[in-house]
Amino acid sequence: MNSKLIKFLIIRFFSSLGDQLLLFAVPLLVYAATHSVAMSGLAFFIEWMPRVVSLPFAGVFSDKFGGRKVYLIADSVRALMCIVGFCFVSLFPHYTFYVVSILMGMCAFFYAQAFIAQETTIPRLVSVDNLHKAQSMIQTVEQAAMILGPFLGSVLVYFLPMSYLLVFASLVFSIGFIGMFALKGFSSHVTVNTSKKHILRDIYEGLLILSESKRLIWLCVITVVVNLIWGLVLATSAAIVTGAFNKNAATYGYMQTMTGVLSVVVLLLAPNIITKLSLKMVGIISYVLIVFGAFFIGSNISFCTFVLGYLLVITMDGVFNIYIRTERVKIIPKEHMGKTIGLIVLINQLSLPVAGLIVAKYSATLGVEKLFLSMGVLASVFLLFQLVELITRRNMEEEYGVK
Repeated sequence: MNSKLIKFLIIRFFSSLGDQLLLFAVPLLVYAATHSVAMSGLAFFIEWMPRVVSLPFAGVFSDKFGGRKVYLIADSVRALMCIVGFCFVSLFPHYTFYVVSILMGMCAFFYAQAFIAQETTIPRLVSVDNLHKAQSMIQTVEQAAMILGPFLGSVLVYFLPMSYLLVFASLVFSIGFIGMFALKGFSSHVTVNTSKKHILRDIYEGLLILSESKRLIWLCVITVVVNLIWGLVLATSAAIVTGAFNKNAATYGYMQTMTGVLSVVVLLLAPNIITKLSLKMVGIISYVLIVFGAFFIGSNISFCTFVLGYLLVITMDGVFNIYIRTERVKIIPKEHMGKTIGLIVLINQLSLPVAGLIVAKYSATLGVEKLFLSMGVLASVFLLFQLVELITRRNMEEEYGVK
């Protein structure tokens, strides 16, 4: 891998670490202030909706201005917002839910900018043959941040009030900003004659590319299903651990750290496994294990069963992302990468605020366990469709030589 990719990955690590500190702090702050699973789901919705809505525009911005500028703006604004949020939580503790929700909504908007900048940059730094390796490295970086973020959070909340996690998140985002600012001669910008086009026109072009590809549409469908399960886990895990199982915040952090360690090990092995089994087979296996994770959480047998389900969903989500990201990059023309991926990620991640709304509306009446079981059943149905399609295609290839 070239040196620019390595430097980019290091910078990405700090940006991801800031995200992980926020993902660790915010659910705990919300549940400590409200003691409500439903309010945790509502906060999750408020966090993800701005992130999702901004995704198509983030893709256009990446195409027009380049990844470096987008990263600089995203990390600097998030660093500032975390400090502002800390000040307001300290001054007005009774309004913690509102302050934290607004903070995460604004940080989520700029997270989208950084995420799409990453997605559009990687294909320009490596060849198509090395895409799965680069995506594996990205996932490893993000999982390494998942390890360190909760671990740092657990240590900090042992010595300091929970709100101080926002200060440390601000510091980490600032380091990411400084790193990108110091990285000269880098940009993911591709010169395309789009300066006179309206942003909505670019989004429409991305929609045409998506609608004309049955493969891209199917990838969107199964990603939405996986994201619903993943969203339920993120929206409820802090409340389940500290509320239903009566564990402390440190236990929640240690569980996340353990998950991150396992995820990094799996992702380091992923390129070799993909080489031996094929990318598509690894994608199916990871999907199946995510479904099992949903059923384990929904069974509500014990805390150990919950942890096992949590491990499966979070760990295999990283592997599944390698499959999804690699497959869609092979299909989308490079000159339209930003606008198309922005639109695809918008569709995919709409399921995350939907998951938050589901928790907010139905957790009290149906129970969290039934929500996970229902999503597991839904995912199983789509898995059956996928298996039928694979068997049909293989039979056509063997009988008619059609590929």
